[in-house]
Amino acid sequence: MAKQSQIRPGKKAPQGSNPWLPILGTLAAATPAIAVGLLGAAAVTMDRVGPPETSFYRQQAEQSIGRGDLEGYRLCLETLTRLDPSNQSWMLSLAQTLEKLDKGDGKKEKASALWTAMAPLDKPGFGPAQLEQVNRIQEKIAKSPPKEVEQQQAVYKLMEIHLRQGLMAKPGDPDMGILLADQLLAEEKPDDAQKVLESIPDIVRTPEAKSRLAAITQRKDKFKSQESIAASGDKVIAMAKAAPANLRLQRAMADTQLVRGDLAGAVVTWALLREKADTELRKTEATNRLVQVHIERIDQLQNAKERDYGAIADLIKSGLEVDPRSGPILQRLVKLADFTDAAATPEGSDSAKFESARSGARNRLETMLAKGVAPDLIHLLLAVEYHIARREAQARLHFDLAYRANPKDPAIANNLAWYLANSSPRELERAIALVNEALTRQPGSASFLETRGQIHAQMGQDRPAIADLEVALGALGSRRAIHNTLAACYEKQGELELAKKHKALAQESKK
Repeated sequence: MAKQSQIRPGKKAPQGSNPWLPILGTLAAATPAIAVGLLGAAAVTMDRVGPPETSFYRQQAEQSIGRGDLEGYRLCLETLTRLDPSNQSWMLSLAQTLEKLDKGDGKKEKASALWTAMAPLDKPGFGPAQLEQVNRIQEKIAKSPPKEVEQQQAVYKLMEIHLRQGLMAKPGDPDMGILLADQLLAEEKPDDAQKVLESIPDIVRTPEAKSRLAAITQRKDKFKSQESIAASGDKVIAMAKAAPANLRLQRAMADTQLVRGDLAGAVVTWALLREKADTELRKTEATNRLVQVHIERIDQLQNAKERDYGAIADLIKSGLEVDPRSGPILQRLVKLADFTDAAATPEGSDSAKFESARSGARNRLETMLAKGVAPDLIHLLLAVEYHIARREAQARLHFDLAYRANPKDPAIANNLAWYLANSSPRELERAIALVNEALTRQPGSASFLETRGQIHAQMGQDRPAIADLEVALGALGSRRAIHNTLAACYEKQGELELAKKHKALAQESKK
């Protein structure tokens, strides 16, 4: 295969080569040409009046468009760009026209040079040209998504650069703003997306942008978020239903449904988006959002005055079908299964429904364990439930089983270490080995250092205990247990004033 540097712009790549290499190798200069509606381009091109000497050529360009004479139109545009090189609208139309006329005679290479000048990656450039590059990349993704995840990430990074440069050239542009925010939300960067959306002036902020912004801000102020899309929300839903192939609008509709409390509708929308996802980023986004909406819907039903246990069980089931290792959904399944018999059985007709849901949840958990589905998480969650119920033997068993299922998870190792050090019979040597192992995998973790410090203290190793606990205290903030242990260690070391200080801080601590 020819090296990328050997494939000249405008020439066909060797047979069987990756179709995404030109876009990633030569960036904006090599993005694929698409047919452009030249009447629309002419409207943009002629909208700006250049120097007086351009008047004749502008008229000639408009007449050429009217006759469908692309070659004549090209000649006029080339003359206009020479007379007024600062008019990038004319340059954009020229690049599009050259691509349309290209017959292997070098016009495409000229167009590529123009694109590089208008849509550079290292400076703002021309906003509409940056936007055009992004639209072209999106079209290419829709037709032929990159197969490799690394290539997908590179393509999304390229789009982000174009959009950021475009917004530097044209701040607050609603078209580029919504595209960038949509991508940032997929990348789990809501704070960045919020800044982009808020930079769009209210007067040009579209209903779609308002819905995406409302979904971000609703966790801080649900009422205000709902109020912000009171008028525009219906428009988003109508537009999305009228254009089911527009996945960006579908995402905006899902956000509208979420903000309005239509969680059942949001579940359906995100499920469809997950089916249609064409890249790993979009599939992961849809999966995460679908899990999130499932959790909110489960909690909504759980907090209702009259609980629908059947619906709760069904949602847990469908949520685990989306992500069998979702910790929050597994936690709700463990709660529903209620192996510790902590939940009060409701009276009347709900009693049978509750027992049925609990029995079904227990059966599902046992089946998952029998099939080896997420055993580490399930055992960990069961351990926590048994610990809360003060059933130490069962808690200890499940902490140990969680570790055996996934000994590489530092959090699980830390949990087991803590329990071995704080339940009978104590196994301090094994506990210290486990937390040391956890710290090799996650160095500097304040929680792990607290665990190790407490174990050192139990082993009578005051100095290592003080070293670990003081570092943990700086990261975790005032903790009563840490202050008490430090007080005891310092007292044994003869530092009575420090011991006294920690005793006072322990009494003041709220945690």
